[in-house]
Amino acid sequence: MQTDHLDAWQLHNVQTKDDLEKIFSANGAIKAMEKAKSEGMVRHIGITGHFEPLVLLEAIKRYQFDQILLALNAADIHYLSFKNYLLPEAQRQGIATIGMKVTTRGRMLSTWTPPPIAEQPARLATQKPGTITIQEALKYNMSLPVSTTIIGVDNVAQIEEDVRIASEFSPLSEAEMKEIEFKTLPIVRQGLYFRRWELGA
Repeated sequence: MQTDHLDAWQLHNVQTKDDLEKIFSANGAIKAMEKAKSEGMVRHIGITGHFEPLVLLEAIKRYQFDQILLALNAADIHYLSFKNYLLPEAQRQGIATIGMKVTTRGRMLSTWTPPPIAEQPARLATQKPGTITIQEALKYNMSLPVSTTIIGVDNVAQIEEDVRIASEFSPLSEAEMKEIEFKTLPIVRQGLYFRRWELGA
């Protein structure tokens, strides 16, 4: 990698309380991360997730992370909301927050057409097209109190469109945010397929 340090080292996709117990055990991952940071190998320690907000909430209450990468999009408000349950505490602590899953692999966008069910992974399977535009998806996330928002792209044209939207951005009103959230009601599950859906999971 031609570097003597990493700017950030993140615990990826922490999902359960059992994960937390392993991370914070006597010989858990957090000890290795702290050692690497103290030796200058890592500048910032982070945690990521999109499965269960209360697990990540407990994590940031137990440890002062430098950053958190969390799943936030316009459907989030409807089920296991990271915006409601996790983001306020991250903001209170001054943790750098990075929003992801803005369009959920494009599946929330009105331009997305579902492929045949047989060609879709079971956990992603849906026959519903998306319901919001890329402008609505990006403006919604950029209106949240996050440090930055990341989004995947398939081609240069999408990058150019995203840059244009960002360059013309001004924060949405609360009413505009709610209007976009309402549009996602028919597609909550496909917009949040990565959440904990099975009871007891």
